[in-house]
Amino acid sequence: MAKQILVSQIASRNLIGVSSEDTLDKIAKTMIDNKIRRVAVYGPVGSIVGVISARSIIRAALSNENWKTQKASDIASRPVSVDSSTTVKDASRIMLAFGLGSLLVENSLIVTERDIAKAFPRDVTIPAIDVGTKSVLTIMSTSTVKDAASLMIGYGISHVPILEQSRKIVGLISLRDVLRALSEDKLTAQVTDYASKDVVKGNEELTLGEVADIIASKDVGSVLIVDDKDNIRAIVTEWDLVKITATLTYAFVLIKLAPNASFDITPIQELDRVIDARLVYGPYDVVTTIAAETSERLLSTVALIRSIPGVADTLTLLSV
Repeated sequence: MAKQILVSQIASRNLIGVSSEDTLDKIAKTMIDNKIRRVAVYGPVGSIVGVISARSIIRAALSNENWKTQKASDIASRPVSVDSSTTVKDASRIMLAFGLGSLLVENSLIVTERDIAKAFPRDVTIPAIDVGTKSVLTIMSTSTVKDAASLMIGYGISHVPILEQSRKIVGLISLRDVLRALSEDKLTAQVTDYASKDVVKGNEELTLGEVADIIASKDVGSVLIVDDKDNIRAIVTEWDLVKITATLTYAFVLIKLAPNASFDITPIQELDRVIDARLVYGPYDVVTTIAAETSERLLSTVALIRSIPGVADTLTLLSV
């Protein structure tokens, strides 16, 4: 079971800052050079007065042909800061409540959705397909980068799979890819010119813990869930892991077996949200550990355990 992690333990140390007088063109290049999607904006007296994301620059560019000369102060959003003792779970709740992709940590560090996704507990066995977006927005390989940008800004997404006419997956374009094309004045380029051709995929059995491992090891922001014919079934993003981190609940289910009952522990061990189940000696006979994304899912998993032949009674203890 994952311990409570503090934001100070996972926050990025390299908080990149720009001046409120810097142009968006300069800021876009700073993001590209440093492989980041957010910067802090410093005011005249040296304090942080805002945050700018790649999404906000792209939105400005789509609505203003003179975006390059706009100043940071024109589009910066108000910064939200937490102290270093804030837990990752609480930080996720704040990000979710305000729709934020990052938080400042005492105005010296930054914790992003990628940081939280990388810290997601690997023991969580929730099926990724249950959490991911199933109505996946895609774009054709003949489309332009501007088409992809409009789709991302219009629907609030950061990753778009690219398909050929045959529906074959040939790439995936991200906000960072769009920003690079924008900085090079190539929004009218074909989307495949800037997309990643090495699309990260997983099968329908993938768990959220495994998705987090892929995001951390490959440093990507999304994983496509595909069937055995390579058809897209869902997309799971770092933002999905932020949402689950905000609501994830661990519980112990203590199980008492019926006297002289024939019992097989395997059906419990195979339940989606069961992390561990083992026989013990004492007033209870089996101890099961569950991680569930909602209280409803937790209760339904306990109900499934209670329905297994040989189970006489259960006691559920929530982890806080």
